[in-house]
Amino acid sequence: MATHYDTSDYGSALTPATADPMELLTLDELRERHSMKWTRYPADVLPLWVAEMDAVVAQPVIDAVMTVLTTGDTGYPGRDRLLQDAFVGFAWDRWGWQVPFSSVSVVPDVMHGIVEVLRASKAQRVAITSPVYPPFRAYPEQEGMDVVDVPLTDAGRLDIPALAAAFEHVDVMLLCNPHNPSGVAHTVEELTALLDAAHAHGVLIIADEIHGPLTSVRADTAAGGSVFTPVLTVPTEAAVVTVTSAAKGWHLAGFKAGVAVHNDAAAPLMANLASHVADGVGFVSMVAHAAAFREGRDWLSAVQRHIDEARDVFGEALGDLIPDAHLAPADATYLAWVDFRDVRTASGATLGQDPSEFFLKHARVAMNPGPSFGPGGAGFARVNLATRKDILVAAVTQMSEALARG
Repeated sequence: MATHYDTSDYGSALTPATADPMELLTLDELRERHSMKWTRYPADVLPLWVAEMDAVVAQPVIDAVMTVLTTGDTGYPGRDRLLQDAFVGFAWDRWGWQVPFSSVSVVPDVMHGIVEVLRASKAQRVAITSPVYPPFRAYPEQEGMDVVDVPLTDAGRLDIPALAAAFEHVDVMLLCNPHNPSGVAHTVEELTALLDAAHAHGVLIIADEIHGPLTSVRADTAAGGSVFTPVLTVPTEAAVVTVTSAAKGWHLAGFKAGVAVHNDAAAPLMANLASHVADGVGFVSMVAHAAAFREGRDWLSAVQRHIDEARDVFGEALGDLIPDAHLAPADATYLAWVDFRDVRTASGATLGQDPSEFFLKHARVAMNPGPSFGPGGAGFARVNLATRKDILVAAVTQMSEALARG
């Protein structure tokens, strides 16, 4: 699948391969997209909300998909463990994580994979750590499970003593690593303590690690390697299942696919996973994700550099134009968690529980509402930085002007 196709019909923005993938499409070109990010709101709104990138796709992914399309190799998945093998290679090269091939299963995507593991576990009570990705609460509740909220500390870290106490009353914990929305990468020490508590109480850990590839280059440098620690690289006797995907790291949400990786303690549980789960993954999606893991690493590195730069640009714009807004430091993800509780309009009014509502109405900028992430989200908003840097500056400028109008 190494054939390089002429992609000129898809727009000149797809080349050169060395360019920043998020600086190649103009705002007008982005507005022509049909995805959720660019169609949810009217055309005059700058969308900085749902976790999609405003990027062109990595050339190796385009080549791999074009190969199966032009050769008509678009049937049901065969016996080859295409996606599983690609992830195993990436995990070893990226994190030194030696994933046993037999421990990797394919799932339709991360959240559907998590739900299927929850179903197989027959869990009744699930712990989450708010503020956290809203489906962590919504999906278990839709399955009739009780959700127990164990909020993060004021510093945005896992509250290990509170979690250990909650583990006396729950079956499963959903771990977001790196954490969404804050971008915190949990440390080895935090994960070790968490796993010790889980093992002591017989609690299953299900980890969503979809943002793991999207670490800050600077944080990685400071850590002397990747700042992100896959939970299954931490020795433990607790049952652990990690669910992940190339969807976020390589802008492939439209290609539904993912992998679930389990340790020995979780093997009996995964043996009970419904047989239809793997059938929900299409072959072309597998091809796209496998190509990303195998050959899209230079593209990923360019995206990581862009995110660091975009976070700087966004933070500097906030500091200059909305200095009372506070941007949380982040180790990973292309998300920004912004505290607007001290921000006032020209008339002295606060922005209330949901600042995103004010900015959507008065600045025409769409962000994710902080309260949707649960306790600790009031007064905050989540901002997607995976876009052109000039769009981020324009958004902050419009927000500042809206505040000045009162």
